[in-house]
Amino acid sequence: MTTRRILKNSAKQMVFLEVLSLYAKGYNQSQIVDKVHISQPVVSRMISKIHDDSLAKLPYYLTSQIPWEIERSLITYNEVEVKAWELADHADPRIRQLGLNLVMQCTSDRQSLLSTLHGTNEAIQTIRAAEIARRANEISELRENIIKSTPPELQLQILH
Repeated sequence: MTTRRILKNSAKQMVFLEVLSLYAKGYNQSQIVDKVHISQPVVSRMISKIHDDSLAKLPYYLTSQIPWEIERSLITYNEVEVKAWELADHADPRIRQLGLNLVMQCTSDRQSLLSTLHGTNEAIQTIRAAEIARRANEISELRENIIKSTPPELQLQILH
């Protein structure tokens, strides 16, 4: 790969990252065009790629990253709650009140987190079902292609 091509690819990557950053911040396409000084169709294609990449990564996040983040958050809530109870036992009433408020906040936040698990589980099941359906379609198409490429006298044997 030539130096010129490497620099061109690097510049494209920098523009893409800038578009991604602006899009993540809530800029619309025309605002991105004004900021980055590229055409609207190019911005549109980049945003489509961002969406496609996100959809492709969704199963990974749902099955790997989100469960880990939930576990990590639950561990953190437990540790903070232990410290908050220590504060709640303090002699100073202001510190005691802060500790009790923190205990209540941890309990509330943990309950909110746990209530989202049902939706996450449904999303994982939906993604797995879609993957099974996609693979079934691939197998069906492969079977049809095999049948089409087989001489007619042998097709009946394949079908049974």
